[in-house]
Amino acid sequence: MIVRPATVSDVGATVRMGRRFFELSGYGEIVAFDTDSFARTVSDLIRSDSGTVLIGEQAHRGEQAHPVGMAAGVLYPSYLNHAHRTGQELFWWVEPAARGHGRLLLDALEAWARDQGAHSFTMGALTALRPQALDALYVRSGYRPMEKLYLRSL
Repeated sequence: MIVRPATVSDVGATVRMGRRFFELSGYGEIVAFDTDSFARTVSDLIRSDSGTVLIGEQAHRGEQAHPVGMAAGVLYPSYLNHAHRTGQELFWWVEPAARGHGRLLLDALEAWARDQGAHSFTMGALTALRPQALDALYVRSGYRPMEKLYLRSL
């Protein structure tokens, strides 16, 4: 897998992958997936000074490279100390056939945050999407559990 910054021409691919992520995420019980909203979010992040979208591409023999993964993050000052800039993953998706290479997207997302002056980074793990595997990966990568989030419809 090769990781690169997304461009506006990647929005269609991110929407397709975003829909697959959504279908497995469990968020459908709370909110409907809106293609235009997701496309606008991705476009805004691509153009943002405080956000990024990364694309993971693979090419099979004789084929042109095509997107098989994506990751996005934002940077902001910590509410605990504004001198501490932190980053947070918004989404990280790798197509099932390419899952053995998804770590490259995580590494690139962390490198982007570090290059932008972040002091820390937060990753999430949805309970519907392989939480034990992600927990193990995060701990091996130096992350530690800090908070557990709960969501309900109002």
